[in-house]
Amino acid sequence: MKINVHLIGDGTKKEEFIRLCEELFTDTPHSIISKGWLVDQALKKAYIDCDIIIAPGRSALEGMASGKPVIAVGSKNYIGLIKQDNWQFGMYNNFGGIGEKFAGYEIGCVEADLDYLLDSRERIKPLGEFSYKIASQFFDADKLNQKLYELYEILILGKEVEENK
Repeated sequence: MKINVHLIGDGTKKEEFIRLCEELFTDTPHSIISKGWLVDQALKKAYIDCDIIIAPGRSALEGMASGKPVIAVGSKNYIGLIKQDNWQFGMYNNFGGIGEKFAGYEIGCVEADLDYLLDSRERIKPLGEFSYKIASQFFDADKLNQKLYELYEILILGKEVEENK
């Protein structure tokens, strides 16, 4: 199997990460490609082109919305592969954006989650569908905006009732 790592975005540890991957991939068919900061259609295409996404916060959520299995790892917390036993924990911890700087991270967790997917590749599609369902159910912008609008209507009506006592 050949693994192609597509590094999207920037960060203070980017160069170090690329160097470590290149060292790890020496004498293997694996590769790393740094695509830099992407937006709009280029970012959407990058998500769609991936089989598995490892990302924090909003990027994890966007990967889920793309129908891909996601390993949520952020600067504050490791959620892991989003599946039936941790998706709610992931949601309430911003998919790794809330926590205590890896206080609970155990070395090898990312590898174990990747192994879980790659050892039985038939898991990839159903977990991607599961991720998509979570993202579309709880993070659909149109649904959220409609709920917010309806909340404003309730508040306005409540104020009118209070004023007409």
